[in-house]
Amino acid sequence: MALIGVVPPKALGAVVPIFFFGSGLFQVFVTVWAIFLGLSIVAVIFSTFSGFWLSLAALLMGLAHGWFGIPAASATSATSAEELFFIAWACLFIILVVPCCLWLP
Repeated sequence: MALIGVVPPKALGAVVPIFFFGSGLFQVFVTVWAIFLGLSIVAVIFSTFSGFWLSLAALLMGLAHGWFGIPAASATSATSAEELFFIAWACLFIILVVPCCLWLP
């Protein structure tokens, strides 16, 4: 909701811990668990999603703290960095989905 403007942009600081701990780290644990159980496709899927959530947390923390050299005034709105991030991940997921759809009988 903070990324699309429903709540104030300053609320992004509250969103980052949820992404980081609630999604990214727990999916890394699930990935390791799936590897130990021999469930390779489950491990691949969860590792991809954990990469998304952890990189989103890093992007939001970097924008909030000025790690990337983007001014805080432009980081509070939809910046080109966020747009590029979501476009890149959308392309990756499309590239992963197409072979899976072709593989199904």
